[in-house]
Amino acid sequence: MKIKTLLGKEIIPYIPKIAELRIAIFREYPYLYEGEMSYEERYLLMYSQTSHAMLVIAEDDHRVVGAVTGLPLTESMEEIKDLFLNKHIPSERIFYLGEIVLLQEYRKKNIGYLMYQQFEKAIKEMGLYEKIALCEVVRAKNDLRKPPNYQSLNRFWERQGYLKRPDLIANFSWKEIGAAKETKKPMVFWIKDCF
Repeated sequence: MKIKTLLGKEIIPYIPKIAELRIAIFREYPYLYEGEMSYEERYLLMYSQTSHAMLVIAEDDHRVVGAVTGLPLTESMEEIKDLFLNKHIPSERIFYLGEIVLLQEYRKKNIGYLMYQQFEKAIKEMGLYEKIALCEVVRAKNDLRKPPNYQSLNRFWERQGYLKRPDLIANFSWKEIGAAKETKKPMVFWIKDCF
């Protein structure tokens, strides 16, 4: 198992692999996302357009099995930038963690933690950011689609020092599996001080 960090344009050769990984992982609860390669590749291209964008990947014999993506919050999606602007939260010193994804068979083996640690270390080494922000989809506690063995990442984020910010909610649209069209879903932010 190899874990490596890529920045800016170094990400480009990995875009198709990360797009496939995102589609596979985000089909699972709680996202239930009906992904499309063309959208995924356009979305991930955003990460290659700024020199501080980051991709940490886990490879098992040259197969990408996990990834953490991130970029300066000021370079992120409009929904995120607008939320922080409207809440009067300065975003120049915030790094946005886009996602942490790992194939099911590689979970509970410390790989996700090692990827995340490498991600955070690289942010600290940049010396430009004071906080890391991420967001996760909000689902009803009694959502009937939730598998019996589902475990949220809340405890993982809390152990890494993140605080949930119920006052910071953005809405993102995507098409759920089997749905005819996209619908908006609330995403709640978690924020951590880097130093």
